[in-house]
Amino acid sequence: MPVLNATIGQKSIRDPFVNLGPDNITYHIVTTNSWATKEILYYNTTDFITFSTGQVLPVMANIPNTQCTWAPEWLFVSSKQMYFVFWASSLTANGDKSIWGAWTKDFATFTTPNIIFSPGYTVIDADMVLLPNNTYLLVFKDERDGTNYKAVRHAYSSTLGDPSGPFVEISNTVSPYLTEGPELVVGAIPGLSAPYFLYYDCFEDGHYGVSQVSADLLTYTEVPGTSCTSYGNSVNFPDECRHGSFVPISAAMLKALIAAYP
Repeated sequence: MPVLNATIGQKSIRDPFVNLGPDNITYHIVTTNSWATKEILYYNTTDFITFSTGQVLPVMANIPNTQCTWAPEWLFVSSKQMYFVFWASSLTANGDKSIWGAWTKDFATFTTPNIIFSPGYTVIDADMVLLPNNTYLLVFKDERDGTNYKAVRHAYSSTLGDPSGPFVEISNTVSPYLTEGPELVVGAIPGLSAPYFLYYDCFEDGHYGVSQVSADLLTYTEVPGTSCTSYGNSVNFPDECRHGSFVPISAAMLKALIAAYP
């Protein structure tokens, strides 16, 4: 059952991204508004039972010819005490999409957005983590047609500013063909040992896949039973679970959610 229905903007929630804010209480949620708008949507919650009424954030309103604003995410940068929000946009119909970003202190007002990653071909669905060496790792979908594309790559940057980058050392594809919506998750799966796991939407088959990532972030190995072509039950996801995000919660919150959504 849906737990959050959009009543603002285009009344459509796509590609939801959620993470815990620096107060360790509030979860901030950003989503795609619709297929072709200059805005994203914002909500927050402390328990995933009651949500804020939501805001339409016109992050690309002042950028002429914006065609879309897709799959927003955010990072909190403690050195600036600000949130960095990023998404994919194109300025021409059927043109290459790039990753844009802007800073905010409150998810209400934003700096002028800039392109933070544009490798010369269409890229969408960016996710970013700050590594222990203070390097930003960007994972993204290479949206070009062809069997060498339509999958996830990664790149690095030592800075995140206005504008950001440059992101360099673009990898080969690190996920199976026909995957998108990557999310790089820190942590462990029982029985497996790795600092990171890369989840991705096997969008042709309608389920998630996951790869175990080596400590040096160079080797990505599909977890058995989770590939796009041989999907099993070694990792379970909700039915029809698609492009989303992952966030750890406490045992107490899990108990309350089970009670609220039996």
